[in-house]
Amino acid sequence: NWGRIVGAIGNSGVPLSSDRVDIYIGGVLISEKTLDMTRQKLKEREIQIRVVLHSGSGVARIWTCDLTDGYIRINADYTT
Repeated sequence: NWGRIVGAIGNSGVPLSSDRVDIYIGGVLISEKTLDMTRQKLKEREIQIRVVLHSGSGVARIWTCDLTDGYIRINADYTT
C-alpha cells in the first residue's frame, strides 16, 4: 500500500514537501493513471520500490521481506 510508504516518509522527521516525492513500484511511477498497473506489480514475488525525494544527493538501498502473521507467530513461540 503506497499510503504506508508516504506515511513512513512523513514520520521520518525530515522536512519535505509531499508534492516533491515520487514513488515507483516495479519501475512504474505511481499516479492516478497507473494505479491498476502498480497494484499488479505489488502481487509479484519480488517488488522494487523506489522513493525519490528531490532533495539532496543521499542514496540508500534496503532489502526486506514480507513478515507475515504466520512468520511472526512461529518466531514468537519460542525463547532462546
